[in-house]
Amino acid sequence: MNIVFMGTPDFAVPTLDKLYNSKHKILAVVTATDKSSGRGQKIKYSAIKKYALKNNIPILQPSSLSSEQFKNELINLKADVYIVVAFRILPKKVFSIPKYGSINAHASILPKYRGPAPIHWAIYNGEIETGVTTFKIDKKVDTGTILLQNKIPILPKDNVGTMYEKLKYLAADSIIETIDNIDNLKPIIQDEKLVSKAPKIKTEMGKINFHKTGKQIINQIRAFTPSPGAFIFLGVARLKIIDAEFVKESNTIPGIIKKIDKKQFGIECENGKILPTTVQSAGKRKMAVGDFMNGFDISKFKRLKDE
Repeated sequence: MNIVFMGTPDFAVPTLDKLYNSKHKILAVVTATDKSSGRGQKIKYSAIKKYALKNNIPILQPSSLSSEQFKNELINLKADVYIVVAFRILPKKVFSIPKYGSINAHASILPKYRGPAPIHWAIYNGEIETGVTTFKIDKKVDTGTILLQNKIPILPKDNVGTMYEKLKYLAADSIIETIDNIDNLKPIIQDEKLVSKAPKIKTEMGKINFHKTGKQIINQIRAFTPSPGAFIFLGVARLKIIDAEFVKESNTIPGIIKKIDKKQFGIECENGKILPTTVQSAGKRKMAVGDFMNGFDISKFKRLKDE
């Protein structure tokens, strides 16, 4: 099958790699325009562009997905299908060009967690499994007919970082399975009654509210690790909590901070105590909580503000 691949971040690379090394042919990749960053405003290529350059795959980087020039470039490629992983929203005049349409891999079991942050929200809400859905792209985001779904468990110690790694390889396997069997798959219309949303994650959402239960707080920490981070304020200093444990207790006062010993402190929540194990202060590397306490007097804080 002749394919145009569309994607930008490293999440999409395993899928492109699997397609490139399959019986299918990659005609071109479409990826984001180059960005400049850092003091010297160095040009930064997307992960997909780097892969394409390394493997001599033609590259398209349209500034507008709606332009006639881009549309005509795609038509001239004569692809059978467009494969889309972690890319922008395509206009109908683009996604409807090829014979088999455009197929997207989404990191959730649709119709659950439609939106840009499905991995974060699945963990935040305490789900015990997630997966990848391949579906035909339609006008509304993440609403197209389902072609295939593969599920994997979310383990108690998983966070966004570990699930991201697992799901990017599952996405690759799912796309290959989909296009290898495309003529035999029976598309399934999504049940709108089962829809849940996965809106964009913002940094301020990471602030921990200790009026929640221990389970909710631990899930929040997992859902915001490694990025953008779950955090507390010790005075004006922001401290990210990378990992923590929960101890169930009664008669707690949410937000109370207690130094347990030289290497541990706890913060009381609705039904017990959160014990940070790995933390990261602004501008510093992540470290064990004991190492953090060697250079920080936690005993001067009695209760978190705004709790």
